[in-house]
Amino acid sequence: MPRHALFTLISVAALSASSALAGGAPEPEKTRPLPPVTDTACGAETHQSLIGKIWSSDLLAGFEGKVRVLEKDSVATMDYLFNRLNVLLDEDGRVEALTCG
Repeated sequence: MPRHALFTLISVAALSASSALAGGAPEPEKTRPLPPVTDTACGAETHQSLIGKIWSSDLLAGFEGKVRVLEKDSVATMDYLFNRLNVLLDEDGRVEALTCG
């Protein structure tokens, strides 16, 4: 067996043994529990009167939370932010739905 192959084999064996002695893979980080999912966390429930209106940023004047406006068939990231208000528009630019996320 060539010298470099033997060295590689010994290195791999040593790393495997040290990993087994250390208890294997580290434990996953503990995460905070997610807050309950409600349409009140982002203000969607209190702004349902906007449904059917032509969208304008003036509709949410004074609203200080995070807002994401999604036009019909638009692309959006899949990240979920419980305190972000999603304003979903129809093909005419009218507010079709308000959700958290």
